Amino acid sequence: MAEEQKPQTNAAASDVDIGIITELLQKHKDLDIAITTPELDEEKQNYKKVVNWKTKPKLNGAAALNGKQLIIRNTDRYAEIDWDIFKHLTPAQVQFIKNKFPQTFEFGRDGKGHSLYKVKNLPEKVESIKRLDLGERTILEYRGLGCYSIFAGALDKTSKATVAATEITEIDYKYLKKLLENILIRI
Repeated sequence: MAEEQKPQTNAAASDVDIGIITELLQKHKDLDIAITTPELDEEKQNYKKVVNWKTKPKLNGAAALNGKQLIIRNTDRYAEIDWDIFKHLTPAQVQFIKNKFPQTFEFGRDGKGHSLYKVKNLPEKVESIKRLDLGERTILEYRGLGCYSIFAGALDKTSKATVAATEITEIDYKYLKKLLENILIRI
C-alpha cells in the first residue's frame, strides 16, 4: 500500500480494546475474526472493501495490531444485523426499532451500527443475506454466511470501527427472522 493511502488518523485498530476481543475469542472459539491491512478504496474514500477477505489470516490471540484492521466473517452460527438506518433516521427512531431486538454484542462506528448474534435452531437452508432497501440505499441488512464486516480498525481517514463490551446473545433463527420481517414491514 502506498504511504499516502495509510490511515493518517487515530483510526488504527491498535486503539481497540484488545482485552475485549481476546475475551470474546476465548468464549466463542468458533467466531471467525481475521486480520488485514486497510486498503483505500479510491472511489469511496474508505477502507471498507477488503480484497480476498476469505483468505485473510484468522486472528490468533491479542497480536499487536499496529494499524491493522479486523474483519468478522459471518457464519450461519454467528450472524449480524447491519443498522444502516443510523444514516437515515433520528437516533430516537433507530433506538425505538433496535429495542425490538434482544440486546447483544455491538460493533462498528462508535461501537454501534452492527449487532452480532449467535444463532441457534438453524433450519437446513439458511438465508445468508436479507436486505431492506430504500431506493438505491440499503437501510437494514441481515448478514450470515458469506458476508463480512469491519469489526475494528479504520473505516475511512477520520473514523474507525470499535467494539462494545457486552455479551453475544443467543437467539433462535425463527425468532430473529420474525423480528426482521416485522421491522421490514413497519419501515
